[in-house]
Amino acid sequence: MEKIIKTITLKNGDKYIGEIKDDQMNGQGTLYSNNISYEGGFKKGKFHGEGILKNPIIGKYSGQFINGHACGQGVMTYNIGHIYYGQWKNDMKHGDGIYTDDTGTKYEGQWQNDKKHGEGILVFSDGTKYSGNWVDGKKQGKGSYNYPDGSAYVGEFIDGVYHGYGVYTYPNGSKYSGDYKFGKANGQGVLTKPGIGEYVGEFMDDKEHGKGTFIDINGKKYACEWREGSRREDK
Repeated sequence: MEKIIKTITLKNGDKYIGEIKDDQMNGQGTLYSNNISYEGGFKKGKFHGEGILKNPIIGKYSGQFINGHACGQGVMTYNIGHIYYGQWKNDMKHGDGIYTDDTGTKYEGQWQNDKKHGEGILVFSDGTKYSGNWVDGKKQGKGSYNYPDGSAYVGEFIDGVYHGYGVYTYPNGSKYSGDYKFGKANGQGVLTKPGIGEYVGEFMDDKEHGKGTFIDINGKKYACEWREGSRREDK
C-alpha cells in the first residue's frame, strides 16, 4: 500500500509533515509545535515507536514512545549538562537507568516515578560512593558509604542520613559500632581505638557521653561518666 505523505496545519497551529492514515498522523513524520519538535513514529495521532523530541528549554529525548509518552528505553540529554540513559514510563524515569550530572556525579540503579527508588549506586565527583537502598529519592534502609580518606559507614539510613544501627570505620583504624540518630552516633555503642582501648556505653553527637566503661589495652576496666568525649570521674 502506497504511503500518503502530507503537510498539514492542525487546528492549534501545529505543523505536521509525514505519513497520514485514516486522516490521522500515522507512520513516520515530523511535528512542529511552538519551539518544540518531534521526529519519529506516530500512531493514531500520537508519538509512538522510536522518536526524537526536542525542547529548547529542557533538552532532547531520543528513544521509545507509547501513546504520546516516553516509555521504554531512551536517552534524555538536558540543556544543563545532565544526561539520563535508561528506562521510562509515562514521561518519567522508571526502571533501571544511569544519570550523570554536569559535575560528573553519577547514579546507576533503579528509578520509580522520576525518583531514585530501589537499589542503586551513587558516585560523587570526588570519589565518595554510596551503595544501597533508596525510597522516593532518598537513601533509606540498608546502605554503605565509602569516602576518599578511607573512612566508611555500613548500616541503616532514614531520609538520607545515618539512622539506626551502623558501623563507622575511621581513617586511623578506629571503629564505632552502635546506634545512630539523625546522622550521628547517639545511643548505645562501642568505640574501638587501636593501641588505646575500647569504650562501651552511651554516645551523643558522635562523642562518648553518659555512662560507659573504658577497657584499656591491658584489659583494665574503668566504669565512669563521660561528657562530650571526656571521662569525668571513676566509680
